[in-house]
Amino acid sequence: MNYNADVLDNSFLDLTDLFRSEDFTVDFDREISLEEIDLSKEFEIPVNIKGTVKNSLGIISFKAQIKGIHKCICARCAEDIKLLIESKIDTLITLSESKDDSVSIENGTVDLAKTAYDALSLEIPMVVLCDESCKGLCPKCGINLNNHQCNCV
Repeated sequence: MNYNADVLDNSFLDLTDLFRSEDFTVDFDREISLEEIDLSKEFEIPVNIKGTVKNSLGIISFKAQIKGIHKCICARCAEDIKLLIESKIDTLITLSESKDDSVSIENGTVDLAKTAYDALSLEIPMVVLCDESCKGLCPKCGINLNNHQCNCV
């Protein structure tokens, strides 16, 4: 049986009724903004979070797939790049917490924006390259060697 949860706003998913009723499922597929959380504007807007919350005999499972575009700089040539970041969450939740802190929940309401931001942030690679064959910058003159040749020795 599917259940339409009340939506407080696009970034919040109210599950309080789901906690009271067994054998209910809430499916969600949202395009959300991370503007209030992503202060350095690392992610393009919107971010997609899609998933299912299921109450099966009082055990609440939360599964989600999250996709966002991360704006960053190549570690070799310093060019701006956009990187698709994906994350998955599969956890159990209660009215006030997630089993593994991967879901931001309070009083039966899931903060999808914070949940998405936290999950995507953990997936950002330590070093990002625009291309594996990136030549980088000349250490003397600073020219981008992918675009131009320099005369430095």
